[in-house]
Amino acid sequence: MGISRWIVLLFVFLVSISLVNADLISEVGDADRKARDFTYEYNLVTVIVEGKYSTTLEKFAVSNARARSGELNSKPIIKEEDVKYEDLKGFIVLVGGPMQNSHSARIIEEKTSSEFINLPLGYVELVKANNLSAVIISDRSGYSNFPRTNAYNSPLAKFMPVAFVPFFATFIAIFLIWAWNLITKISGEGSKSTISKNILKFAVKKPIQPDFLGFHLGKLRIKYREWFAIGFSAVIFALAISYSYYISRPDIAVFILFNIAVNFFINSIKHFIRLLVDAHRKFHTEYSLWHFGIFLTLFSGWLGNVFGVAGYTQSEGNDKREGLSEFLTTIVMFFISIFALVANYLNPTPFLQMVGIISLTGSFLSMLPMIPFDGRKIYSWNKLAWWLTFIPLLIVYVCISLVV
Repeated sequence: MGISRWIVLLFVFLVSISLVNADLISEVGDADRKARDFTYEYNLVTVIVEGKYSTTLEKFAVSNARARSGELNSKPIIKEEDVKYEDLKGFIVLVGGPMQNSHSARIIEEKTSSEFINLPLGYVELVKANNLSAVIISDRSGYSNFPRTNAYNSPLAKFMPVAFVPFFATFIAIFLIWAWNLITKISGEGSKSTISKNILKFAVKKPIQPDFLGFHLGKLRIKYREWFAIGFSAVIFALAISYSYYISRPDIAVFILFNIAVNFFINSIKHFIRLLVDAHRKFHTEYSLWHFGIFLTLFSGWLGNVFGVAGYTQSEGNDKREGLSEFLTTIVMFFISIFALVANYLNPTPFLQMVGIISLTGSFLSMLPMIPFDGRKIYSWNKLAWWLTFIPLLIVYVCISLVV
């Protein structure tokens, strides 16, 4: 392609971005004007109520609106948990949709009229109830997706702002894995004590077992113990991810079962791809449970960001031979996550939300180039492929999993 074509494509791209930005600014401006008309230039607003699980984007939208309006900027901001719904009167601004702010959910249940404004990045709803009127500001997840709650409930939240909790939880999980590597190495090199043997029994990964109990599906070896491990790890990760998005609800058991089903479905796709590559290239790999990884999965979820490492893939081959297999499974998982996240952005549902989060977490962890993750095998197989995959994965993972 000649340089002139590249210039034309660059010009078209820049014009497209400008048009999108112009359209976004125009729609936001229209929503702001409607909100001003609804509240008489915000003069009638008495208070801004910030939802317990309101997101960074929603808080930024309110901050931006306050910066553009002197009247709104003079209104106090209070936390949802610091005020009872019955004590709210007149006109208010609610930050967070009904899944993120209980007062938003309550006024929507009692509304007598409303106007719903759909924006590219979220929603604004102008609601009237019996004795209360509200401007609800929500991102696109606030009406249909489960809120991220474990960061708010984390013990780390007692010592730092909630926005930092997922980052520190991730750091602690990685540090524990590094410490595990160090402890098992030291315990395995020289010490013969009972304590060292118990540490190794709990922490070290077991070698692949040559015996086969199961059946063949075409050329695929279906091992009973392997699929038990896949199913059990799906349960462990589902428990951790359910806690991450837990809110007080009567159907929490259904939510957990739903996450188990979604996680098992995603893991089944991943491992069937691995088994297909095994059959084609005559590899022998097996997925097994990891005791320390089970603990770490649950512990990291409690801290504020789930590391799903309840199991690992063991093999008889070398890293370079296995790299292609791990790369293909990771790429497929990443594309599933992108498809689900984009679909969830366009039409938010709990199913798409969980599929996107579970597959994204799995693909990101698979790319980490350290024991026990498979990224080291991909890096050994093809360094360029690892970099070209890891960088976009890291960006998406940070935006989706670490920003609350």
